[in-house]
Amino acid sequence: MPLLFNALALAAVCATGAMHWFGIIDSLYWTYDWWDVPTHMLGGLTIGLWVGAVASRAQLPPIRTLLYMVGLTLAVGGAWEAWESIEGLSGGFADSVMDLGNDSIGAFVAWMLYAAFFRVR
Repeated sequence: MPLLFNALALAAVCATGAMHWFGIIDSLYWTYDWWDVPTHMLGGLTIGLWVGAVASRAQLPPIRTLLYMVGLTLAVGGAWEAWESIEGLSGGFADSVMDLGNDSIGAFVAWMLYAAFFRVR
């Protein structure tokens, strides 16, 4: 099962990278206000899937896996938002909170996949 989550995380990171690449190259972040939303959701999904892969290999308890998924997603998302702020790319506090919420939605989807595959109750 860890291999499945590794493959899913690889696919998600490729999708996230492609979304970000086209967002920058084609100015889609500035053309479409919503472009940021799926990019953040995919980013949260990517981190969550990677944590799922590591957790399944390490046989972590489900609650710890959930906490790691949420914690790492928020840590990476928070670092990304700090970088955006430093570079003057942030849309302000409300935008950062929304972005972290979108990151969390992606992590929640990863948790739902993990819970379904491992029949977590």
